[in-house]
Amino acid sequence: MDPDAGRSEVVLELAERRKSVRAYAASPIKLGDVMYALRAAIQAPSGANQQPWRFIVITDPEVKAKVRNGLRRGGEEVLRKRERRA
Repeated sequence: MDPDAGRSEVVLELAERRKSVRAYAASPIKLGDVMYALRAAIQAPSGANQQPWRFIVITDPEVKAKVRNGLRRGGEEVLRKRERRA
């Protein structure tokens, strides 16, 4: 019997109950749980079945802060460009 069979039902139940989250707990997540979620995520369909995404797991808080700040600055730049075109 597949030991992960019951987990599929749990993942589906969680997906059905999902909600948007604006604040996250500071407690660490087990790497095995992250890898399980990524295994599910890579199964998602994509155009021409190309699955062009790449996942990076970052555990270092300093690196996470740098990535978050870089993405924030990038998003702000996109908004400024849109405003200039409007």
